[in-house]
Amino acid sequence: MHSIMKPTAAFLFQLSLAGCSYLDNDLLDKDLQDFSSSVTTLTAVIEKDFALTEEVNTIAFTDNLEFQFETGANPPTTVKPLFSGKAIAARQSVLAAMTGYVGTLNTIASGQSIQTSLPKLKKIANDLTFLDPAVFEITHSLSAVESTNLVQGMTFFQEFFILPARDRRLVPIMKKGEATLKKAATLLYLDIGTIQDQSGKCSYTVPDNNTDAPLSSLRMCRGGLRLYSRSAINSDIATWKGWLAYERRHGQKSLAARTDMVRNLVNSQRMGEKLDQLFSNTQAALVAMMAAHEEIMATLDATVHAKKPSSLFQSKNTLFLQQVKALSIMSASVEAAVKSMPPGIVSSKN
Repeated sequence: MHSIMKPTAAFLFQLSLAGCSYLDNDLLDKDLQDFSSSVTTLTAVIEKDFALTEEVNTIAFTDNLEFQFETGANPPTTVKPLFSGKAIAARQSVLAAMTGYVGTLNTIASGQSIQTSLPKLKKIANDLTFLDPAVFEITHSLSAVESTNLVQGMTFFQEFFILPARDRRLVPIMKKGEATLKKAATLLYLDIGTIQDQSGKCSYTVPDNNTDAPLSSLRMCRGGLRLYSRSAINSDIATWKGWLAYERRHGQKSLAARTDMVRNLVNSQRMGEKLDQLFSNTQAALVAMMAAHEEIMATLDATVHAKKPSSLFQSKNTLFLQQVKALSIMSASVEAAVKSMPPGIVSSKN
């Protein structure tokens, strides 16, 4: 962990108004590297969030299917995925744009050549042109027009990735990138959603959200990834309660099997809590990411104009790094817990 940066000349890097791009201050260069690395880690966690939700949905379906067959029903046997391939690809495009942006910032700051990254960046830019607002879970909290404007707001990323070498000065790049990164963060923040209404308007319309305002000020109606996950978990809990009620009436399973049912019921309840906390922490990390980006940009801008950089930069960037590190550990733990929940009755002998 870095100490709080004191606003003294010893910590200033040289960034000329003529357009010098690289940082010659080791501390700030390292901080920008850490920021880029943390954004990349955060995007990996977000992608995993969607995979985990899909997995718990499959577990809930499988558990219920076995229960239905056990009770003599004839249920549908085809599991329907929550997210289509197109929907996942759209989210991957946004996440790739975020990592491409911060990675290019880091490359420019270090004075390295960006030529080797151009093919990858151009592909990201091309993928962004095909984004469809309909595949994102955001209309629960934004109007259709607002949703479309948010998704189409990736314009700067497209321009930047196609011609990233036309302006290698970090200050103007970050000033333009700030708004676009914010749109991407807002899109993902709303896409993760919430399990309960946060506005009194939810029963008849969408809240009065301003996507230019801080992420933490957004008010959402029920929807998004968190609601999908909660619905799957609630379905699984209902299945295990149904199993236990059925066993009380018929007593067909062994004591070990009934013990498994109780254990699975409790595990499902706990898993629901862990998953939602993971998703909530992911949203908090997106908020911290924007605060860190804003402070980096302000520090760069202050240096260009021969001002002392804010001492808050180091603290906000460090906070973001700490949050992402803890989030990554939590994500791995939740993933392991989900994988330890085999569907169906393990001990089914009479």
